[in-house]
Amino acid sequence: MNVVDKLYTEWAWRTKSGIPDINNPEDKAILDNILAELDTPLINEAIDFPKALEDAFNGNVPQVKGTYSPPNGSGLVRITNQNDLEGWKHLFNNNAGNNTVGPGELAMYWLYNYQKNPVETVANHADADPDLTVGGIKTEVKSYGTHNGLIGLGKFGSQKSNLRALTIVFGIQALSAVLRLEDTEKVVRPTSFKPNELESAFEYFFKLKESPGLLEAANKFELIRSISEKVDFLDRYLSQPDTPRLAASRLMGKIAGEKFKVKPGKDNYIASVLESGEIFYFLIDFDKLKQDIFDKVSISAGEIKVNYMAIFGKSQSPAD
Repeated sequence: MNVVDKLYTEWAWRTKSGIPDINNPEDKAILDNILAELDTPLINEAIDFPKALEDAFNGNVPQVKGTYSPPNGSGLVRITNQNDLEGWKHLFNNNAGNNTVGPGELAMYWLYNYQKNPVETVANHADADPDLTVGGIKTEVKSYGTHNGLIGLGKFGSQKSNLRALTIVFGIQALSAVLRLEDTEKVVRPTSFKPNELESAFEYFFKLKESPGLLEAANKFELIRSISEKVDFLDRYLSQPDTPRLAASRLMGKIAGEKFKVKPGKDNYIASVLESGEIFYFLIDFDKLKQDIFDKVSISAGEIKVNYMAIFGKSQSPAD
């Protein structure tokens, strides 16, 4: 990846929509900040984490007393040694002199590399990869303040196919209401809806899909043909779901999956870190997004929220 590609990728990652607009003051400010960082190793080379540790501990980096390693799959690592916990807390909010280093990144780097038997951990800030590579697995480090509940995943404005699918299904619902002269309490937008609202919209989709006269009418009327084509697109796109709930679940899974493909990627980790000394590793398994995730994903104001624990997690037992 060349410097221009790296710059654009970093800019897109930081913007809310994922599609930077130079005419948007907020996006422009983000670009200005990135350009101001060009004198730092953001693009040209990895941040010098060993030096950052030396600075943080005044030249005397302590040895990690315990033994810690990522779980095999999703699971919890808990820092149990008191000295290790003190070092972790000391480093937790240290940004290594560069605001691109988030909470817990330097602490994780120290925890794994400075054990008696290190788990090789590498910082990946030279490009658009996830924050760290821990034991050979790329790991995006996030400090959510909790491992549970719905957690923000980011905007999905750049997902053209998924936005098209949402627009179609809510459009079918709105058109059906108009043709039946029904009043609706509110207009549901493709970028802000509750799971049950998406399921309700898919009920209208199934009524059209299962209408025996739709294909015959499509051969006679342009409008009906256009609607029929959109119904066929949704049916193919969602692998022919047989219930409105399954259709809604599959579409929300696709939306969340597109974000996970960017960071951290298939079979990589999102590490939820707490200052109290916990790291919960969520192994990104895309097959789990194909299961029923109806009540595990929400969309509000164009932002995706995901219950990582409900989809990717398992029982919180110590992995160290």
